[in-house]
Amino acid sequence: MTVVWRVAEAIDLELDNIHFPIDDEPKLKELEAGFNRISQGRFTVTAAARDGIVFRIQRPRKDAVSGDVASFYTRKGYNAFGIQALVDSRARFPYISMKVAASTHDFTSYTMSDLSEAIRDERLPDWAHIVLDEAYANRPQELSPYRGRNLDIWRDSFDYHLSLHRQCVERAFGILVARWGVFWRPLKVAFVRIPLLIRVCCRLHNFCVDRFGADKHSVAIARGDVQHGDSSSVLFTDGTGPSRGRRVDLEETSTRDQKRDALKEGGFLRPSHSPFSRAAR
Repeated sequence: MTVVWRVAEAIDLELDNIHFPIDDEPKLKELEAGFNRISQGRFTVTAAARDGIVFRIQRPRKDAVSGDVASFYTRKGYNAFGIQALVDSRARFPYISMKVAASTHDFTSYTMSDLSEAIRDERLPDWAHIVLDEAYANRPQELSPYRGRNLDIWRDSFDYHLSLHRQCVERAFGILVARWGVFWRPLKVAFVRIPLLIRVCCRLHNFCVDRFGADKHSVAIARGDVQHGDSSSVLFTDGTGPSRGRRVDLEETSTRDQKRDALKEGGFLRPSHSPFSRAAR
């Protein structure tokens, strides 16, 4: 084992900073307060935002993936390794899951995660919810947008305010990829080491956010590390492709409708220009 991997294992062991406090209500309230600041209290009780990201990899060896090489080839035309993640309002990762192959639909990936199972077991307090994009199911504690182009003004307002919180996960992925140049090109490491590499980068990301913040000035790119063909674009998971089974994300839930009605009662429409672009985070 090289020094690099020994250091990576040491960081993974000692920097224990990826935790979602599902059973700790005071800490969940702290997470909620961060999201409340973003939407200035108009859209409340968000505990985290969730989405998936993939990292390009070299074609895995058959013996490394039990012969199922095809599952790591995405519909976008490259081999990849995917994760599902929760993000807080500061763009930190309190939870990551790497249970399924990159070609798996977002909804399926999430359903198979430990966190989704814990929410179905009602471990998350009733008041709290996770915000997701349209690839995921809409459930009482897992809120995704209303779908369609011709929404009424209050459903449109719900989608807008939901997106204010959901943008945190997109921002976190952007910072993660921009900060660690190893993700700018296909990962050239043994397949078995990829989860460790990603997990350590997420732990260091959290450390850096705690120490330096999460604005654009907190990430400095070492130009000497840039190679021809590098890309720091975020590659999202296959969330918009076909997903078999019932389209539960099209079903109504009282939680989503209650949030919509609260926005209506407050008169909070989607603004023509967002007043939250400079909101404290």
